[in-house]
Amino acid sequence: MTPSLFALMGTLVSAGGGFVPKKNLRRYIIFGGVVISAIAVYWDSQVQLHFEQELRAELTGGDSFGYVNTMTASGGDQDLQMLFIHNQGNFPLYDVSLDIFDKDEFERLTKEDKALSSVEARFRASAQKTIGTIPKGLMVYIGNLPIPQNKDKKSFVIYISARNGYFTEEFTLQRVQGKWLQAIRVTQERVGKTMILHEYKDTGFPVDQLGNPSW
Repeated sequence: MTPSLFALMGTLVSAGGGFVPKKNLRRYIIFGGVVISAIAVYWDSQVQLHFEQELRAELTGGDSFGYVNTMTASGGDQDLQMLFIHNQGNFPLYDVSLDIFDKDEFERLTKEDKALSSVEARFRASAQKTIGTIPKGLMVYIGNLPIPQNKDKKSFVIYISARNGYFTEEFTLQRVQGKWLQAIRVTQERVGKTMILHEYKDTGFPVDQLGNPSW
C-alpha cells in the first residue's frame, strides 16, 4: 500500500457514500473517506520528508563520523603502528581532514625551550592530513606511526573535520607486556553539550578505579 493508493481509497469511499440512501449513514461514510484521504496526505508528506532527509544525509554525511585507530605493521614490529581512519555510519564522509596533536611532543617542546610560545609548540607538535571522501563502512590508511622504544605510552588528540561537522578523538597507546594497546574516545559538541559518539579500549588496557583510561 502506498500513500497514493490510500488517497484513492479515501476518494472512492467518499464517492460511494454519496449513493447511500440513508442520510446519517451516508454522512459517516463520506466523513470516513475524507479522514482516509487526510491520512494519505500526511503519510505522503512524511514519505517525502524522509526522502529529503536521506538525500541530504547522503550529500552531507548525515550522522556518520570518523575515528582513528592503529594496527600492528606486518612482521609484528610493535614499535611501528599503522594508522587508519574509519567511517562509522551509514553515509559517506566528505572533505575529511585531520589535525593530529601529539601531547607528549608538546610537553617535551615546552620543557626544553622555555622561550617557546604555546602556540608555536602546538604547531610543531601537530601534523595535518587531508583524506577526502571515505565511503560508508570503509577505512582509509593514513600512514605509519613509529614509536620510540623508550616510550611506554603515547597520547594524541585528533581533530577530525568533515562536511557534516567537527569531531574530537582522544587516542592513547599504552605498552603492556611488550604489546601496544589502544584506547579511543570520540566526542562532538552539540548545542553546548559534549556528546560521546564512540568509546573503545583493548582488553587489558590500564584503567583507574572507575574503569576509565588515563588519556
